[in-house]
Amino acid sequence: MAGEIRNLGGRVGAWLADMLLYLFGVSAWWWVVLLVVTATWTLRHLGGSPTSDRRHPSSRSPAFCVLLAGSSGVEALRLHSLKVALPSVPGGLVGDVVSRVLQSGSASRAPR
Repeated sequence: MAGEIRNLGGRVGAWLADMLLYLFGVSAWWWVVLLVVTATWTLRHLGGSPTSDRRHPSSRSPAFCVLLAGSSGVEALRLHSLKVALPSVPGGLVGDVVSRVLQSGSASRAPR
């Protein structure tokens, strides 16, 4: 162990933060944004007021996944000089996979 855990989430919070940083890099903060947006939307509609948005909430999940993958990929491709202590490479494991796929696709289409 590196030291005593000092956060509000305790061991579970430290483990979750470490896993999110390992998987997504700094792009893991999108999960915080999602949590805040979901909590705000839920609190506004607790009274049973009708919503003007007719889309099902699950239709937003694919959009969030694309945002997270794209953000992690850009982070892995372009933010190597980022001065943040991460458990893995910038962009995390997801960003590394996305950047490799993007680099292999662009290399095969390059003029020879």
